[in-house]
Amino acid sequence: MRQSEKKRRERQIASLFLNQFPHLRILPEGSEPPDFLLADDKGEKIGLELAEWLQEAPTARARTYEHLQHIISAAAKREGLLKSHNILILQGGKSSYPRGRGQDQLVCELLQFLAKGDITTREGTYTDFSGYPTLHQYIGTIIVWASKTSFKWSPRLRIREDGFYDPGDAKERLLALLKEKADKYGNLKEKQMLTELWLLVYYDRGVVWNPPYEGVNTGLKEIVGQARKHLARDHGFFDQIFLFMVAERARDVMKLYP
Repeated sequence: MRQSEKKRRERQIASLFLNQFPHLRILPEGSEPPDFLLADDKGEKIGLELAEWLQEAPTARARTYEHLQHIISAAAKREGLLKSHNILILQGGKSSYPRGRGQDQLVCELLQFLAKGDITTREGTYTDFSGYPTLHQYIGTIIVWASKTSFKWSPRLRIREDGFYDPGDAKERLLALLKEKADKYGNLKEKQMLTELWLLVYYDRGVVWNPPYEGVNTGLKEIVGQARKHLARDHGFFDQIFLFMVAERARDVMKLYP
């Protein structure tokens, strides 16, 4: 993601987050860090640092399919199959994604399948590709997910190498991210004359690239619980730490510390 695009997205996320704090506003951009300066009605300043909860390694693997993703997206748009704001997720099947003629046939069958019943306009999970032999070979699951965020995802079609990633890995990534941030910004409050310094960890692109599904004894509730225990011991220089589930329907904001 380009730096300018990342900054625009983070500004949108910060604005959504501040719906929970109507007495706060974002000040004009100054020198970073922090990512944003907030002010309350009394003029006191709060620093807001953002960090995305995302597993980079599997995300990088998924990005190797961006060329095929672009081909399918362009073809689907030409056929008028991506009119809604829904996100279309393709998960790999029995074989690695094809090239050449096999790729052309895959795109052709996928468009036929999507057009049947206007699938992209409603949420659902599809695994039965009877009558579509190429689709059956290369695609294991098609998921149509309704985006509830205030900004549009682009592109709205994503390809994943396989299924959901291990929730244990998601937990370790979150804890590592918290530790990385906790070790920074030693004199930032004094330097920027801040009343408080907040950390906002947000869950955004991970819902497509590598969501932490509910596994055995490990799910979002357990991950958040372990993050809170970790931060009770080491919260670095942050006065408050939040987890914002941007991409989820309820857009839950969870207090991780204190």
